[in-house]
Amino acid sequence: MRQAELHGAVVAFLRYALPRGAMVHHSPNEGKRGVQAQRDTTPEQKEVHRQLRAAGCHVGVCRSVIDVELTLQGWGFVLSGGVAA
Repeated sequence: MRQAELHGAVVAFLRYALPRGAMVHHSPNEGKRGVQAQRDTTPEQKEVHRQLRAAGCHVGVCRSVIDVELTLQGWGFVLSGGVAA
């Protein structure tokens, strides 16, 4: 699955599975879509993650929709649907 397709699938899953009223936001990966961009977190992304954590947000880097589901469950979120068996 290409990165752009994965991003779309993750946003669709979040809108389906998160509780009503949950906010979903997707920031493009700085226009990078190559293999390197799929593997690495840039220094800029790491800084944003640091700032989000400092503000009390959960931050995770996931590589599949199942990773997203399992990460959310690990954080204690109750999901209204899922993909993991």
